[in-house]
Amino acid sequence: MASAIGGAISGFGKIKRGKAMEAAGQAGIDNFEWQDLSNPYKDLAPSTAGAEMRREEAARQSATSVNALRSGGVRGIVGGVGQVQAQNNLVNKDIAVGIDEQQKNLDMAAAGQDINNQSIMERRQENELAGYGNMVDVGMDMRNSGIGDLVAAGGAIDSMAMMAATGGMSGAMGKKKNEVYNPRIENA
Repeated sequence: MASAIGGAISGFGKIKRGKAMEAAGQAGIDNFEWQDLSNPYKDLAPSTAGAEMRREEAARQSATSVNALRSGGVRGIVGGVGQVQAQNNLVNKDIAVGIDEQQKNLDMAAAGQDINNQSIMERRQENELAGYGNMVDVGMDMRNSGIGDLVAAGGAIDSMAMMAATGGMSGAMGKKKNEVYNPRIENA
């Protein structure tokens, strides 16, 4: 009888703990917050320091070239200014290409980081949600085990009651409450 009562108490405890675990797991799922990782490459801009230095150097070279052409007279200026301008155009084109190349590299780095962030977030979120789902499953199993313990305890109590009503294992039935069964007396 004591083991049946202990089984019933254990069953109620398992049911209570199982329900609490189920509720905690479901609350975790219901209150789950999706993550958002930042991309450190998104707000970067190409460096223009080198471009500025190249422009300043090109301007100095142009000024030096124009001064040299002035000493050649009108013919020198007319013939040489076009070459100086062509050289300036070439320098500016190289600067633009350099800045464009930097921007492409930054864009590629940002895209790669976006892919990496997405992968990290999916893995983290998948693991966290799986953990909450596991809590719900374990809680259900615990609750069902507790119900099984209660059923077993009820069966044990029922068996004991039946044995008491039928005279137990001795096979003697219908004896009075205080009367002791003695097979020698019955056979005599």
